[in-house]
Amino acid sequence: MNKEIIDKVVSILEDQINIDTAPEEIAYFALTSKIEHYLRDRIALNLHRYFHEDLIIAREWKRCDLAILHKDTLKPIILIELKACYSFDLIVNGSIREYVTAIEKDFNKSELIAESKTEIYSILFITKPKNPIPNKLKFIVKYIDGINRGFRKLNTPQQIEDLGEA
Repeated sequence: MNKEIIDKVVSILEDQINIDTAPEEIAYFALTSKIEHYLRDRIALNLHRYFHEDLIIAREWKRCDLAILHKDTLKPIILIELKACYSFDLIVNGSIREYVTAIEKDFNKSELIAESKTEIYSILFITKPKNPIPNKLKFIVKYIDGINRGFRKLNTPQQIEDLGEA
């Protein structure tokens, strides 16, 4: 069952929340909100639709982003923590380490609420803006300063294009 659940999560990410299938929607939420909330909710709703007869899909269960629970016992089968960043976040000195530390912290938090057979996963979403954001959108785009700072750090259009492609 666990493999089926994880395969379904991957399927949801590839088929329903993919930049190729919903580019405007992804871009809009990535620029105007904490995208991990939107992604968590989309994953949760789709898992619920698929597994509602057998499992409970819970958002923010005991402070875990997404929990897949046994329907009768409510014991966690799978716990998933989500993080999101912009590609530029990964070029700032020490920033990668900060994300690794945050992911480790979430993982450790999940271990405290997990059962012995609970599987724990972390998913990191990386958004790669293609252009600087005009300053007139300062109160609309959530992390405009960080995005534009990232663009200023890069020297060439090719560096911007290459960022996040690995």
